[in-house]
Amino acid sequence: MKAPQPVVTTIEDAVSAYLADEKSCNLSKETTKQSKTLFEKQLLPWAKHRGLIRVHDLTVPELVIFRSTWGNNGLTTNRKLSRLAGFFSFCIQNGWLNDNPALKIKRATVASIPTGWFPNPEFQRIVDATYAYRDWQGGHDFYARADRIRALILLMRWSGLAIQDAVTLERDRLSEGDKLFLDRVETGVPVFVPVPPDVLAMLRALPSNAYSRSPTSTNRTPLRSAATRTCFGTLLPLSCSTKACRLIASRSCLVTAVSE
Repeated sequence: MKAPQPVVTTIEDAVSAYLADEKSCNLSKETTKQSKTLFEKQLLPWAKHRGLIRVHDLTVPELVIFRSTWGNNGLTTNRKLSRLAGFFSFCIQNGWLNDNPALKIKRATVASIPTGWFPNPEFQRIVDATYAYRDWQGGHDFYARADRIRALILLMRWSGLAIQDAVTLERDRLSEGDKLFLDRVETGVPVFVPVPPDVLAMLRALPSNAYSRSPTSTNRTPLRSAATRTCFGTLLPLSCSTKACRLIASRSCLVTAVSE
């Protein structure tokens, strides 16, 4: 049976409908922001420059050219291709296309580099770097920023939390004993984590602010960039990352389990 003829639709109208659909699905702001960047700031201007007006003008050869303008690494390129595939699936569901051209584009090769952990001397250098950070007197609570970053680093090291979970940790998650009760952002699974009492005391001692219930965050934006740039980017090799702090915690648990 012959497929029905697609309804002629402009790229601009299709993008507008797709973004509106994403918004109605109550997706995270980060997801919708990435979609707006790809479709509104990249695809639409590029299509206009190429003289492409209708959705069916976005053929495989044209999309290959579009991909060449990104200049991203392999992982980000593949994520954008997946986002494009989702857009064209939406177009198919609405009867604007019969097939998905994004699925016919070869994915980029992604080099997987294992993340190591920080040996004790390097980790101590990270902690020491936080004391120097108090010399920068910018922002409304600069006097506490060094303490916040130090607490953040130690929290990740002992709890194994990802930085997104660590910077959004709420005070009511700090137990009276030496444990944290948490929900991982990525999985939504509740986690009961033992943490040294001195680290919990450091977290409790951090001053509150009017913007967040998290002791390690200075405002509505997590300290991801500040902590990474100051403690991980300036004193240590670029191959090191905040994930290495989590691996220290995991490795410590494994060593403890084996020794017992």
